[in-house]
Amino acid sequence: MSYFCEWAGVSRSGYYAWLHAENTRSHQDEKDWKDYELIKNIFDKKQKKAGTLTIKMILENEYFVTMNHKKIRRLMHKFHLETKVRRAKPYKNSQSNS
Repeated sequence: MSYFCEWAGVSRSGYYAWLHAENTRSHQDEKDWKDYELIKNIFDKKQKKAGTLTIKMILENEYFVTMNHKKIRRLMHKFHLETKVRRAKPYKNSQSNS
């Protein structure tokens, strides 16, 4: 076992700690998936234009769920939810000069 740990560049105690935390990781993944479904529902309702703080406000005001904006950002990154950002109008500055 020590050969494989040395080859992988991890300590034996770290490997065993990772091995014994399997249940904790799977439980956390289940909680993340449930929260993701809630976030995805809001994200789709807003036509993919809702950012982290907008989702946080909707969760608190409509669903009565308290969730940290950092967690929402982490889950959006984990499940590849990207917010559409409105592009600035390219002709806006040229018309103001006339």
